[in-house]
Amino acid sequence: MRLEPRAVRSGDAVVLLHLDLPAGHKWNPDGPVEVVLMLDGGEAAHSSHAGGAPIRVAFTAPEGASLLRVGLMMYYCEANRQAVCLFREENLEIPLTGSPGHASAVVEVRRAASPVSE
Repeated sequence: MRLEPRAVRSGDAVVLLHLDLPAGHKWNPDGPVEVVLMLDGGEAAHSSHAGGAPIRVAFTAPEGASLLRVGLMMYYCEANRQAVCLFREENLEIPLTGSPGHASAVVEVRRAASPVSE
């Protein structure tokens, strides 16, 4: 899924992911949230996180136009039935424009997971 283009300060930057679960669901403690960042075809970062709080993943933003790909793998379950769980994989594309004079070095992304019943 292609997201809206973003401007970011070139150099040290961060993707800040807000991952929302539907009501009645919880993160699977046995399945971390995996995040892979690819910048113009090369891997920029790979990390694992417990679900919940916003996830921060550092990368180096180049000057000029680039394409940031964000791969997400999420494991979550119905809160009252641990046996009913879901794995969701999502691939996002974010066109970036890096500039040393841009005020923000943060690329914020908010995604909402689907209920298990869908």
